[in-house]
Amino acid sequence: MNTPSVSPTLLASSIRGTGQPTSQEASISSDFETFLKMLTAQIKNQDPLKPMDSSEFATQLATFSSLEQQVLTNDRLKQISNILGSQGLTQHADWIGKKGLVDGPFDLNGSDAVLKFVIPPSAQTPKLIIQNGLGEIVFEKFMSPGDNEFTLKAKDQTVIPLHNDPFTATIIEAVDAKTASISKVGRYHEIVEVQQINGTSYIHFENGKSGPLTKSKP
Repeated sequence: MNTPSVSPTLLASSIRGTGQPTSQEASISSDFETFLKMLTAQIKNQDPLKPMDSSEFATQLATFSSLEQQVLTNDRLKQISNILGSQGLTQHADWIGKKGLVDGPFDLNGSDAVLKFVIPPSAQTPKLIIQNGLGEIVFEKFMSPGDNEFTLKAKDQTVIPLHNDPFTATIIEAVDAKTASISKVGRYHEIVEVQQINGTSYIHFENGKSGPLTKSKP
């Protein structure tokens, strides 16, 4: 009786399996037992007049061993990646509740609001403007070249309808009768979440903005 040889293709198919093993290692253990049974059956049923070449056995064993090591290595790398990822996430968990500088919409609640920006020294007539959620300008003030911060005092907010939030701010300058934005304006916002996506940690702010941890500092 002739038994088909255990080919590398069959071995690879056997390792992948058709079921849903609980782990890579359990799958490999089961596949190795299957491989030994197939190899034993092949030896028992080989043609005595045409015995198999011992080098073929060695090749089949080497093929299985190589595939086994590849699967185990991938499994170990995945475990290491998960461990390192969770450690990084834990390390930055204490960032939640702290504040980071980020541009975008913000609320005014009647207390002092610190706004940060960068006005180029070459600017001639830079102006800070604050708009409400309707796009209406509710506050404006000329700034000086090189300025990088402005505190909107609580008393200055008394004339601003605070219910039309959120607010946005920018630094503009009139150039050739046209108004152009020359700097974004940021404000400190509370960090509400730290999340990991594809190995990269991201922080999420209360104003809805988010960014990679490597580019944000609380």
